[in-house]
Amino acid sequence: RDSSTSRGLGDVYKRQYQWGKAYANMKKGLRPDISVSRHYDGDDIVETYTFTNRSDQTIKMENTGIYTPFNDNYPNARTCMTNRCNVHIWPGGTAAYVKAMRMNGRGPHLGLMVTEGAITDYDIWERGQDKGKSNVRGIIALCPPDMTLKPGASYRIQWRLFVHNGYDFAEQIRKRGGTVVKSVKYVYKKGEKAAVDFTTRNKTHRIKKKLTLSGETRVEHNGTWTSLLVIDDMTTLVDKRADFILDHQQMTDRNDKRYGAFMAYDNEGDTLLTNSHGRSDLDEGRERVGMGIFLAEYAMLLTKQNKTAKAEAIKKRLMDYASFIREQLQ
Repeated sequence: RDSSTSRGLGDVYKRQYQWGKAYANMKKGLRPDISVSRHYDGDDIVETYTFTNRSDQTIKMENTGIYTPFNDNYPNARTCMTNRCNVHIWPGGTAAYVKAMRMNGRGPHLGLMVTEGAITDYDIWERGQDKGKSNVRGIIALCPPDMTLKPGASYRIQWRLFVHNGYDFAEQIRKRGGTVVKSVKYVYKKGEKAAVDFTTRNKTHRIKKKLTLSGETRVEHNGTWTSLLVIDDMTTLVDKRADFILDHQQMTDRNDKRYGAFMAYDNEGDTLLTNSHGRSDLDEGRERVGMGIFLAEYAMLLTKQNKTAKAEAIKKRLMDYASFIREQLQ
């Protein structure tokens, strides 16, 4: 079937990003031999990608990817319902999978699971605003880990494409020998003990881990993992978020027409994102309105807690925001 990402992409795009083509960053002049095989196993399709170093020098491959252009795009409603999909990618190492679902939610749907090697990341190509904005979600490539191949050495990735009905996706993964990872919850308070299950067709292996550091942490088993978020506590998290918005994300330049607005923030540049290069999804409207709503709720909470000084200070900032909403957005 046509795997291009939109009606606007021509034959060149189809050839460049066709299913199964691979790319990598390597030293100039050194290239591995890449062989691809496909066969049916019942109703499943099994694909095998073998990277072999046939030279007399060691090849180091970085940022490797294999194009898998799932049709996650939006030409029109009628086409989307039955002939386009939403794609969830879990680059979970040896247990990586892709869960593609028709946009109308009615099966059959498409699944992909790794059975040999690992997928630890994914790339999105042709996602720019000039490629269809939000209606084109981009061309997906699944990425194995960086690899070093000595002369004569090979690295093999194998995955299986199968049919599922949505509700039975995890069952279909286990049925085919895969592992499904599930945590009791995914946000924990510091000091709590996480409980993560790694379930195969025959058994469940539970790992319990006391979480002592805030931030993101992994719980791993047999080449796969789940990622958990550890917070100090909910009150501290809410306080920090409110303080960050107030300290960094409000336009305070009275000469700017966006004065009072809450805006996207560039953490790397340590500045408000005032020039979004035509990206309407990063302007001072849209999801940014949620910051004002959050601060209004937060101010009311502070008032109930008799923290009136901070509440009143936030209300003054919110009045500037309300003026921006009425005079600019509305």
